[in-house]
Amino acid sequence: MNDGKIIQTWVPGEPWRRLLATLIDLFFFFPLAIMAVQAMDLALQWQNSAPLVVVSAFWWALNLYLIVRFQGTPGKRLMGLRILRLDGRSPGWVDAINRQILFIGLSGLSILHQGAMLPIVPPGTNLEQFVDMLTQSPSSWAWVGDACLALLWGSCLLILMRPDRRAIYDLWAGTVVVRSVKASPKSVV
Repeated sequence: MNDGKIIQTWVPGEPWRRLLATLIDLFFFFPLAIMAVQAMDLALQWQNSAPLVVVSAFWWALNLYLIVRFQGTPGKRLMGLRILRLDGRSPGWVDAINRQILFIGLSGLSILHQGAMLPIVPPGTNLEQFVDMLTQSPSSWAWVGDACLALLWGSCLLILMRPDRRAIYDLWAGTVVVRSVKASPKSVV
């Protein structure tokens, strides 16, 4: 007899759900990315990093809040996914920071590296100065962007190959992305 207890079961989030969740998040966070580009332009104009620090701090705080409060970003929630600790509890602030510091750090450095290699900045903008600065001495930091990109690709492979679908940043933080299955009473024989 199960004494009326309902057992909640979880399954790892499928790779296709995680991919769609990431695409939804890109759309959701796009206005913030535009603000970051504008903040970088202002920072270069003012010769002060304050605008970029403010936008970056807001971006980090929003991501951490969403993980702690809602167990995931809007894309994950729309796709029926949640971020949990390995013991099944909701992630706390330290868990969210551990997870996101690696994910955002790897993503940011690889995007910065790839972006500096592409001529996407309009001539005459202050952002062009920043890209010029990065590309003047690419050997000093290019390996960092390449390593971060390799870790992100490796993380994608882990999601595809591991039965628990945990990425590098999930392994680092002790979290797992799960999809909930309807709760059902289990009978114990």
